[in-house]
Amino acid sequence: MTVSRRTFEGYSYRTSSRYGSRATVSVDGPAVAITGPRIDAIVYRLWTGTQGVVFWLIVPALLAAMIAWGWRYLVLANLLQSTPPSWA
Repeated sequence: MTVSRRTFEGYSYRTSSRYGSRATVSVDGPAVAITGPRIDAIVYRLWTGTQGVVFWLIVPALLAAMIAWGWRYLVLANLLQSTPPSWA
């Protein structure tokens, strides 16, 4: 039985951050390979670090909302939580 290699190209915001929303999937029998254009490592690290900082800013915003009992801090925490997805 001959198994031919099949290649698919996909575009989605759900691919890994390093692929920049485009991926090529190659199926060769039982082996599957995912490749694609990768963004620069510095950009990837900077974006990942920015997401980490924004994520941890939620904690002080929630604490400020509980201490000051103000709705503005809850809005801020909600905005920080709903950041756009990574190139992920």
